[in-house]
Amino acid sequence: PESKSIKVQLDTLRTYLGIETDPADALSKIPDTRVSGSCSWLTNSVSYKSWLDSPSPRYFWLEGAPGAGKTMLTTHVIEELREAPACYYFFEGGESSSSNLGSFLSSMAYQMALVNPDVRVALLGLVQQGIKLTTRNFRSLWQSVFVGCIFHQKFKKRKYVLTASSAKTLTQLLSHYWIMDALDEFVDGGPVDEYFSIISKIDENIPLK
Repeated sequence: PESKSIKVQLDTLRTYLGIETDPADALSKIPDTRVSGSCSWLTNSVSYKSWLDSPSPRYFWLEGAPGAGKTMLTTHVIEELREAPACYYFFEGGESSSSNLGSFLSSMAYQMALVNPDVRVALLGLVQQGIKLTTRNFRSLWQSVFVGCIFHQKFKKRKYVLTASSAKTLTQLLSHYWIMDALDEFVDGGPVDEYFSIISKIDENIPLK
């Protein structure tokens, strides 16, 4: 069956990309202490809606003191954008694997493969070519997986608009959203600027926010 074939492909990619923790498991481990409606102020704000509806700026940055509730806001945004689709990652302090940029990039690639068949097939092509990856070298991973592979794929979805006489097919770019928590806690050899130094080089035509 096709579903079994897809599962085998995703298992292959999970091993290839070195995914140690399933993204859904990481999300489920976060205690939900939100009061109903307490985080909606963010997604209802003018600044958030403007960012969501515009091709630029690419980033929406939220900062606050430790314990201010940023993680709860992150989980809220994930729920709001789950069908967008959205990929997410929770950085952790210390020397855990969740605190390095390479693991973050691998997780983003895997999650994009979950929702985009073109990305999944392209990444399987890297497996077949025998291209080696390591989360310890995030620059090499960025070049091989994203610049050399994922960003060459189509980011489109189909929309069917019914008319009085027929059904017309329209296509539009399918944006992928990367949502991350505690970005300032990654420790693999550089400050937050390391992240922006590579993300800033993404072609403006690639619908990634």
